[in-house]
Amino acid sequence: MNRRTILAALAVMAGGTFAAASPASAASPFSCIGTGADADNIASGVEVNVAFTGNFPEVVAGRKFTISPTIQYKLSNDYLKGLGEKGLLNDGENRLGGLTFWVPIAASNTVEGRQYMRAVVQPGNGAQRVWWDDATDTVTVQRYSTASGQAAGVPVGPRMQDFTGTLSLSGASTYWTPSSSAPVSFSVANAGSLGVVKVRDEWRRAQVANPPAPTDALWGGGAPDVDPLTTARPYGNLYVRLRIGQNGRTSLDCVSGVVAVQDSTIAYNAAGNAAAPSGDAGRYFISAGAAPAFAAVAPRATPKSFSCIDGLGSYVGREINAYDIKLTAPAQGAYTPGQPFALSGVKVDITLPAVMLQGLYGNLLSYQSLPPSGVVDQPLRIWVAVQGTNTTQGVQTVLIEGRWTGSFRDPDGVPGTGDESFPDVALSYTMPNSTWTPNGNGPVAFSVAAPAQIPELTLVGFGHSGDSGAVFPMNPYGSFFVRAETGRYGASIDCLEGQIDFADTSIARSNLGRLSPTVRIPEPVAAGAAPNGRTAAAGSAGRYSIVHQAGAPFAIVPAAPAAAPLPAAKPVAAVRSLSVKSSKLRISLRCTGAACAGTVKAATTGRHRINGKLKQLDLTKAVKYSVKANGTATVSINLTKDAKALLKKKKKLGVTITVAPASGAKFTKKLTLKT
Repeated sequence: MNRRTILAALAVMAGGTFAAASPASAASPFSCIGTGADADNIASGVEVNVAFTGNFPEVVAGRKFTISPTIQYKLSNDYLKGLGEKGLLNDGENRLGGLTFWVPIAASNTVEGRQYMRAVVQPGNGAQRVWWDDATDTVTVQRYSTASGQAAGVPVGPRMQDFTGTLSLSGASTYWTPSSSAPVSFSVANAGSLGVVKVRDEWRRAQVANPPAPTDALWGGGAPDVDPLTTARPYGNLYVRLRIGQNGRTSLDCVSGVVAVQDSTIAYNAAGNAAAPSGDAGRYFISAGAAPAFAAVAPRATPKSFSCIDGLGSYVGREINAYDIKLTAPAQGAYTPGQPFALSGVKVDITLPAVMLQGLYGNLLSYQSLPPSGVVDQPLRIWVAVQGTNTTQGVQTVLIEGRWTGSFRDPDGVPGTGDESFPDVALSYTMPNSTWTPNGNGPVAFSVAAPAQIPELTLVGFGHSGDSGAVFPMNPYGSFFVRAETGRYGASIDCLEGQIDFADTSIARSNLGRLSPTVRIPEPVAAGAAPNGRTAAAGSAGRYSIVHQAGAPFAIVPAAPAAAPLPAAKPVAAVRSLSVKSSKLRISLRCTGAACAGTVKAATTGRHRINGKLKQLDLTKAVKYSVKANGTATVSINLTKDAKALLKKKKKLGVTITVAPASGAKFTKKLTLKT
């Protein structure tokens, strides 16, 4: 390549128009090396970009998270015709055998710094075929359905000119850990940072699970599907490997910047930037531009209160998500110790985030069960482990049964083309009443219990692969467990107050919860089906690290105030009768209200002449009395000498009884004593 051509290539970056070195497209930040219509191997008509249009999961400094960027690609009609002219397409129908993308992703302010991610259009799953007419030098593309579950499918819609699509870069095993609370920015890493790509090994991973019969000419008549390229060292920062038809295998080595042929005497080699004969180092002039940035997020200073293991989120690289969950309760009154108390009116609010609905959409699309209206309305159950302090029960699990709705928005009306959106869904339920027995040791505080206290649940799978009605056990990690059905699929959201992180990702994820993966249980089978003899891991214990951070109680119930004590009953003494016997005066007393005690004595009511003097005579001395509550007692008191003499003279005698209670005022009572 001469100096003039190189300068022209540089001019492209500044807005020049030298055709031989033109970038893939104004819509693409990449220029690609590859087999195409251009003799210099700079692929024209190729557009490829990396984007992120989804929602970030909760991002917190020091905690792992995942995202799934998307690859947006367009292999234009001119590019596809170039493949035909180079002999990489058969005359007639050419089935897609797979399309694999490798992209190095850089993330600022993360522990990992840079990792590569991969995306695959699986054989038969891309639902597109290329039709090449060698005689007329024309090419078309047609989309195919996979409704039958087979690679063949049926045609859908008219034939198109370009081979386009959007697919997700896998984030299921690619975790990023923010180093601080500073923003995390994602971009495609610099050119050359992919290192060595193991093309053949990755290709085998992308092969269809059930290859077609050997007689299928579109797959090479049953020839072994082995990519002739073992490894490649890409020049650029986005690498693509395409298999189409029987023998069509080609690479696109894309650089964010400008690529031009510098030394055409060095033969093109798909192995890339290595010295000949292992590669074609020195063939190209590369002026790399700034790698495109596609996303940024600011880590939260404090995490949300609930962290969840998300069964649907796992399919879009969001296995652990933070959820907005809130429990509130009206005033509950007061309890009486030892008496049943009803916790009532508890409101449960939960937001199903877009990431959960994105996973749901992806599954429903694969299983061909998208609602025509885009609206899902299906059953939902929530189990909540509720703790009640100072109660006999301690912890109870309460089941909420309801429904959930969600909407899919698809502007172009074609499922799976990448323009779909999934708005968050805010749901609200009222928890059924639960009965508790306070022990009286203090206020009863109701809150979400610590993790792992929901007892084993028995769930039924709706099934999408022949296991409809399968019954399986679930042992939740958390204390707030959601099961959302779709009619063909069930999603589990296993939540707790606190934080969940990955501890050992080599332990496989399980739909069955917290039991040890070394414990094996019979594999669930469809309702009514005989056991298949296979076993499955009972859980995924050890995969996660869990830190419980108890939230504030949502209801606090005080004890009812103790009843005010009744005033003590005052004793009331009364004199019932009076008699005399054997020189003793007998006085009968009665006490009401309470026991009473005091002193009692007797004297004449009127005056009598005693020893020549007229006076009132004491008949007895004062003596003590004691009478039980509401009881009677008789007090016998010795008569004085003068009293005995007086009584001998009198047949009747007026007597005044004086009672002096131990508490209260003294009183008198006048009686007539008959002798």
